[in-house]
Amino acid sequence: MATHRGRPPKPGSDAWFKRQAEERAEALAREARQAEQERLRAEEAAKRAAEPEPKSKYVVHRYGSINEFIDAATNKWTEIEQNRKHAQSHYSHTDSDWYGLEYSAKFPDIAKLVKDGWADGARRLFDTSEHVKKPALESINRHMIWKDEGEEISLDRLYSGEFDTMWRGFKPARKKQAGRIVRLACNISANSGVESSEMFWTGAATIVLADILTKAGFSVQIDLLNASYNGSMEDAIAAITTVKDADQPLSISSLASTLCLAGYYRSIGLVWNWKHYRTPAPSTCGKAGHDFSLDEPGVIEIRHGDVENQAQCVRWVEDKLQAFA
Repeated sequence: MATHRGRPPKPGSDAWFKRQAEERAEALAREARQAEQERLRAEEAAKRAAEPEPKSKYVVHRYGSINEFIDAATNKWTEIEQNRKHAQSHYSHTDSDWYGLEYSAKFPDIAKLVKDGWADGARRLFDTSEHVKKPALESINRHMIWKDEGEEISLDRLYSGEFDTMWRGFKPARKKQAGRIVRLACNISANSGVESSEMFWTGAATIVLADILTKAGFSVQIDLLNASYNGSMEDAIAAITTVKDADQPLSISSLASTLCLAGYYRSIGLVWNWKHYRTPAPSTCGKAGHDFSLDEPGVIEIRHGDVENQAQCVRWVEDKLQAFA
């Protein structure tokens, strides 16, 4: 860089023209350096864009049941003292509204709700299901039909002269193919500032859809996802918990206590987070991993933010049902 000391040269003098030339050369050199830096940044960005993204940045833990997940949250030992203290403290943390309840509860109370079922949540789900406009779904169940021959005659139809439809029989059930299993995945992760009422509807949409499909004869599997990261994606963790296998009966009150109750994620889920982070985590327990998904073909997924109230929940369910009509 050119430097000049003393009194500035007189305009028009040789010294003045020399300084002008030096300053111009310096400006051109600066512009050239900036252009080169921009070129290098563009090349680096293009290189990153051309590289395949990793399938997941999360360290994923899988659990075959909700009891396995609760056991991991309760009994997992972490060598990180700071995380261990946060987990122990939160185990005894008592809350109500933040947990989505009308009464105060803590970790053991939430675990008991998971075991016994959440009746209040189930009632809200039944009400929501009544608002869904259900299309005629292609059932795979055995169902009754009226025809000209069958297993049982209707005397009313006989005396009315309805000879072509006076016999009651049953249409055989179609075989359940592997393709008839419907997989649902619900990411319940949400940051601390999110209203518990909003968190309810993410799970509600999943359960209402599962209930309608189950009644139509489909086998439904539901995976609960919770994910978070500690400061950066360098320490990102996720859990995939199967809360309903395809061959299990659907219990709305049981599913409501995990997918809909904010206290499940904010009590049991946060304790699990602290115990599985690989680096010291703050008392806020990091950030929710909204972007985590199964990323598998054919899986119907939902996450916080997709629906935030009953009306949006109903529309989401109706939209997904169209694929089965």
